[in-house]
Amino acid sequence: MKIALLGSGFIKPEIFQAEIEKRVSGCEFTTARLPWPGRPRGNDDEIQEYAGTFDQVIETAKDAEILVTDLAPVNAYVLDHLKNLKFIGVARGGPVNINVKSATEHHVLVVNAPGRNGPAVAEFAVGLLLNLIRRIGAGEKSLRSGRWQSDLYNYETAGIELEGRTAGLVGFGQVGKRVAKLLKAFGMEVLVYDPFVNPDVCKSLGATSVPLEELLKKADVLTIHARLTPQTKGMIGQKELGMLKKGAFVLNTARAPLMDYDALYRQLANGSLAGAAIDVYHSEPPKLDNPLFSLPNVLAVPHIGGATQESAKRGAAMVAEDIRRYFVEHTNPLHCKNKELLGK
Repeated sequence: MKIALLGSGFIKPEIFQAEIEKRVSGCEFTTARLPWPGRPRGNDDEIQEYAGTFDQVIETAKDAEILVTDLAPVNAYVLDHLKNLKFIGVARGGPVNINVKSATEHHVLVVNAPGRNGPAVAEFAVGLLLNLIRRIGAGEKSLRSGRWQSDLYNYETAGIELEGRTAGLVGFGQVGKRVAKLLKAFGMEVLVYDPFVNPDVCKSLGATSVPLEELLKKADVLTIHARLTPQTKGMIGQKELGMLKKGAFVLNTARAPLMDYDALYRQLANGSLAGAAIDVYHSEPPKLDNPLFSLPNVLAVPHIGGATQESAKRGAAMVAEDIRRYFVEHTNPLHCKNKELLGK
């Protein structure tokens, strides 16, 4: 089989190749490394969050039956030029860099890796929360600048504890479920809003499914883990942030358009909210004059929630396993975005 590997600085082509060779023999590889990280990812009306150029994909995969990537742009133009292509493996949960509709029209299967960064993002979200509520970053920055910030021990500026408080999780997929388990271990009550999840699933993990309004009114910590769709875009706006109790904390490690950041700034600046931690932005990298960056109670990090070595290897392994299933075992892939093609 001829396989084109278009990796990046995160999931390198050799990681893809190693995972495939563990499962499939006799493969012929062509490889390319996409310019990410280091350059911003691209977005257009057809596909999003991609790295590299269309012609780079065509050149690397021109004879391939299988294309494996994490970030390569695959639109209708690319698919028109890849006449031998049968299968695309995307090592990420949301394959937004692939035009799945066009792939289906070209009779090309698309598989992805849902949950590949679930452990990474969940652990990261809890780490951000601990940093935020205990002002760890502020103390470290102060000490490095030569100042012993003893005022962090004043009652008014001291941190808070998680035990006995309430966490509100918006979204209860792979990440949300793991966050719930971790926060329960800190002694928190966990409320969940996710209309697509059976309340019994929440209950089985020690969480309680509630309407969004109830969650917002009760949460000491609001943390966002929903997938971005046309329906969820802007779901946490001025009205929703205004329902949070005074002194609540907000985290977003999902996608920026889920939340109105202008409204978040206002609630933080007027003292209604105690703090926020943000890992995702409307444009990446964000503009340095972003008003949120001027606030001392904002912890801003550069979209690294999923950046673990295990996450990279897990995504590559999930794609490799579906290649083995489909081309060696002749069984259906575990994770397919256009199942209507299976059996044809």
